[in-house]
Amino acid sequence: MPPDLQGLLRGRLARLSAEARDGLLVVASAATPTVGLLEAVHDLAPFDDVERAGIAHASGTRIEFTHPLFASTIYADASASSRRAVHHRLAQIISDPEEHGRHLALSVSHPDEHVAATLDRAALHARARGAPQSAADLCELALAATPADDAESHRRRATSLAGNLYDAGDPDGARSIMATILRDLEACEERADALYLLSVFSWPDVRRVSELLEQALVEVGDDAGLRSRILSDLCWVGVDSCDLAAAVQRGREAVVVAEGIEDRPFVRGLALSVFALAECLSGRPAEHLLAQALSFQGPLAHADLASPATCLGRQLTWAGELDEARQMLTSELARYRRHGHESACWVILSRLGEVEYRAGRWELAAAHTQEAEQIALEAGLSETLGELHPLRAALACARGDLVAARREASDGLAVCERTGDRWNEIRCRSVLGLLELSLDRPAAAHAWLEPAAAATAAMGLSEPGAFPFVPDEVEALVALGDFEKARCLSDRLEEQGQRLDRRLALATGARCRGLVSSALGDPPGAMTHLRRALERHDGDPQPFELGRTLLVTGGVQRRMKQKAPARATLTRALAIFEQLGAPAWAEKARSELARIGGRAPSPTGLTPTEQQVAHLVAEGRTNREVARMLFVSVNTVEANLKRIFRKLGVRSRTELANRLATARGDAETHGFR
Repeated sequence: MPPDLQGLLRGRLARLSAEARDGLLVVASAATPTVGLLEAVHDLAPFDDVERAGIAHASGTRIEFTHPLFASTIYADASASSRRAVHHRLAQIISDPEEHGRHLALSVSHPDEHVAATLDRAALHARARGAPQSAADLCELALAATPADDAESHRRRATSLAGNLYDAGDPDGARSIMATILRDLEACEERADALYLLSVFSWPDVRRVSELLEQALVEVGDDAGLRSRILSDLCWVGVDSCDLAAAVQRGREAVVVAEGIEDRPFVRGLALSVFALAECLSGRPAEHLLAQALSFQGPLAHADLASPATCLGRQLTWAGELDEARQMLTSELARYRRHGHESACWVILSRLGEVEYRAGRWELAAAHTQEAEQIALEAGLSETLGELHPLRAALACARGDLVAARREASDGLAVCERTGDRWNEIRCRSVLGLLELSLDRPAAAHAWLEPAAAATAAMGLSEPGAFPFVPDEVEALVALGDFEKARCLSDRLEEQGQRLDRRLALATGARCRGLVSSALGDPPGAMTHLRRALERHDGDPQPFELGRTLLVTGGVQRRMKQKAPARATLTRALAIFEQLGAPAWAEKARSELARIGGRAPSPTGLTPTEQQVAHLVAEGRTNREVARMLFVSVNTVEANLKRIFRKLGVRSRTELANRLATARGDAETHGFR
C-alpha cells in the first residue's frame, strides 16, 4: 500500500494498548475469527477499546475488521515469533482439519515431519469435500514442512501437489512438477509412476502420451496396479490413434493384470471401461464389461477423464440410446462437480453436446459445448479444443453457418495434426464432407470423406454409430456415378446395423440402397428400400437423419410422378428441417417441392408443421405418437391440433381425416396427383 496510507493505519493502531493489538493479531490470523475463539486465546477486555476505535467489531458471534487493510497491517507488523506463537495457540484450539493444519504449518520455523503428516491428512480432507485448490495449498505447505533428507516423502508430496494442481485447473504447474521429479530419478518403479502421471497430465497430446507410457511400461517392474493403469491408457492411445487392434490387445492385458488386484477398485474399473470401449468399437458385446466397471466405480482419481459411467454414456450415444446416454452423463457431471473436479467436466459436457446434437436439440448442444470450452480454456487445456472443434463445426454446419463450420473443422484438423489425434481428425473430415454435400458439391465431399472411410476400414471399426458419416459418402459417390463403391459401403453399413441392432444404421443403410437403386433407374426398388428406411427411423431419436430420408423419398416419389405423396413427404421433411433450424436442408426440401408440377392444393391454409401433424393424426396416430415421430412435445402437438381444427372447421379426429381425404380427392381430380 502507499506509504502515507500505511502510516495512517499504523498511527491508528498505535493508539491501542499492546494487549489490544495482541488480540487483533489473533483475529487477523484466524480464518473465521469469533468472539469465542478470541476469548479462548486472549483476554476479551481490551476488545472494547478496539470497537470504540472503529478498527474491528463483533457481528453476532463473528469478529470483523472495519477494513481488511487493518488485518494485513497488524499481521505484517507483528514479529515472526509473535505470529508463530498465535498460530501455535490457534492450532491447539481449532479442530477443523484444514484450518488446524494451516495454523500448525505457520507455527513452526523449520521442517517437521509431524506437521507435514498433519497437512497430508488436511489435504485429503479438502480433496474429499471437492476443493482441489485448497488441497493443493495444503500439499504445498506439507512439501515445505518435509525434512530435506527425506527424499521419498518429498517425492510423494510433490506428486500429490501436482495431481491437485491439475484438478484445480493448473496443468502446466502439474507437468512442471512431474518433470522436475523425473529429472531426479533413475530407472525404477518410482520413475515409471512419475512417467505415468506426467502422461496423465499430458492428454490429449496422443503422441507425447504414447511416448511416456511406452517408457513407463519398460520401467514399471512388479507394481501390478501401475502396470494395469499404463496398459489401460495405452488402450486409450490405441483408440485415439484409430489402431483398434493395439487398443484391444492393451485393454485385454490391462484387465488380466487388474483381475489379480483385490484392493484397487479404481484400477479394475479403469481397465474394464476402456477395454469395453475398444471391444464395442470392434463390434463385440461389451455391456457386461461396463456393468462390472460400474460396480468398481468409486472416488474420482486425479485427472479422471474416463470414469465407467462416462464410458457407458459414450457407448449409449453410439448405439442411438440418447435418452439413456443423457441421463447417465448428466448424473456423472453432477458427481464430478460435487467432488470439485470442475476442470475435468469439459469431457462430460462435450459428450453431452454430442448427445444433444444427434437428438436435434442444437441450442442445448451449443450451450454444453460453449461451457466445455470455457472450462477447458480456464484450466489451461487449450489442446482439448481438438475434441471440441468438430462438435462446434457440426453445429455450425447444421445451422447454416458454413463459414464458421469450415473454420472450426480446419482448426480442429490442425490441432489433431499436432497431437496425433486420428479420432477427432475423422470427426473433422466428416463435418467438412457434410458441409460440401449441403452445398451440392459431391466431388469436394468425397475428397474429405474417402480418407475417413479408408481409415475406419483399416482400423477395423464395426460400430457404425461412432462415425456416422457413411451415408454422406454414399450420397457423394452416387452423385459422382461410382455405384459399386456406394453399394459396398451401403451393404457394410446395413450388415453392421443388423449385427449390432443399430436402428440408425439400418435406416440410413436402407436410404443408401434407395439412392443407389434410384440412380440406376429402378425407382420402384428404391421406394422399397426407402419405405423400409422410414419404418426403421420410427422411434429413433435422431430427427435430422429422418428429415434427410424423407427428402430422398420425396424426390423419388416426384420422379415417379406421385405428386401428392411426394408433396406430403417433402412437406414433412421441410417441417423437420425448419423445426431443427437447418436452413440449407430446408432449402433443399423447398427446391424439391418447387419441382412438383402443377399448383399445390391449398384447401386448408395449414403451415408445413400443421400439415405434418394433421396427416399423422388422420392416419390414426395418438398425440404422443405424433410427438415422438416429429421430435416435439405433446403440448406442441396439442397446440398445433387446436389450430388445425379451427382452420379446417372440424371438431374431431374423424372429421379431420374425412376433410383431408376430400381435399386429396379434389386435388387429384384437378391433376395434382
